[in-house]
Amino acid sequence: MKHVQRGYSTKLGMVDFGRFGNQNNPNVRVALMKSWQALTDAVIAVRNAAEILNPKVVLFVWICASMERAKAKLSDVVISAKLATYDDRKFKADGTVVYRGTKPNVSKNMARLIINAAHGWKPPLKDPKSLDVEVHHDAVMLSGSDLVNNRERRQELLNSFPDALGLEMEGAGLYAAVYDLGIEWAVIKAVSDFADGSKEKTKLWQPFASAMAASVEVHNGRTIKYVASGRVHSWNESWVYDGTAKDAAPGFFVKNHFETADQAIYAATEELFTQLKDRKLI
Repeated sequence: MKHVQRGYSTKLGMVDFGRFGNQNNPNVRVALMKSWQALTDAVIAVRNAAEILNPKVVLFVWICASMERAKAKLSDVVISAKLATYDDRKFKADGTVVYRGTKPNVSKNMARLIINAAHGWKPPLKDPKSLDVEVHHDAVMLSGSDLVNNRERRQELLNSFPDALGLEMEGAGLYAAVYDLGIEWAVIKAVSDFADGSKEKTKLWQPFASAMAASVEVHNGRTIKYVASGRVHSWNESWVYDGTAKDAAPGFFVKNHFETADQAIYAATEELFTQLKDRKLI
């Protein structure tokens, strides 16, 4: 983050304001703040930030556990295409437990952006080839109030959420806080342990994993504007949607047309990221 200025609020604590990368749009500001590692504290932090800062997007960036070593290894970055929660449970008469939590998709606009999360990204290492770091942009992040460091408990959760890749504590609070506020959101975390009782052995990975997650966030800290508008195209294709995606920093854009608005926007943003990558801007 560049052009950093630090402020303090009794509700927010220390807040660093600045800009990402080569972003030159003066209307786009980033606020970096901390919250305690707990669901309730996440809710409070986001609601206070929404009241004071009026953010368009809230990203939770830190560390998580991997639900399966073979699928997500230490330092891999897990991004919440979906967020599953497990705190809401029903205990049945026969002793079985039914999880009744939510499983929402990441917010609509962020869903289009995280598809390209790894485009042009390299891990912030002296030698990027020295470690194979993978970005899982289509993951299910499992979130709840338990700090899990027990193999049996992890397996119990995995049995109920077999598609979950990451496990953390704050995402559920983020979703609860932004649900009615219309704020875009996502959880971006890197693996620092396996929730299997070995957390102390992998503790030294925490700062490294945090850096991996933050580098993906910074890499994607560009201002992408997009819109879809309908029009008559021809007798054979009477109604189409023009999708336009524009990067605010270099100021260039791409435009195309498709049958639906979602298709048009998706194709335009995909093409824009390809051009950004070709010009080595990401």
